[in-house]
Amino acid sequence: MAEETAHPPTLCVVLCTLCNEYFPLTGEVDMCQNAATQAIGISEQYDLAHGRNLAYRAQSWCQSMSEHFEMLRAGERGQDVRKHLHDAHSGRRSSASGHAATHCNTLQRTARH
Repeated sequence: MAEETAHPPTLCVVLCTLCNEYFPLTGEVDMCQNAATQAIGISEQYDLAHGRNLAYRAQSWCQSMSEHFEMLRAGERGQDVRKHLHDAHSGRRSSASGHAATHCNTLQRTARH
């Protein structure tokens, strides 16, 4: 329905609302990433700074959740999760790494016993 408005600022607001308010609650990382990518495209084309900032925030959430899920999968496979704690681009710990590492370590200890 938002696409039918043919009003880029409205469409950008709807996409940003979905990717910052709805998809994080439902855990739909891929849907969130798609909506954020669309919102970034619209916001850059029409110079909508607020929409661009909200969309980049949503992309950060997607990245954080993807890292979190990868660490959980690594822990379930019995791999050393410490290698997943560093961001590949900057070498810094990801925002989800502390909680995920604790969870993965617990899974590893439980699996050994």
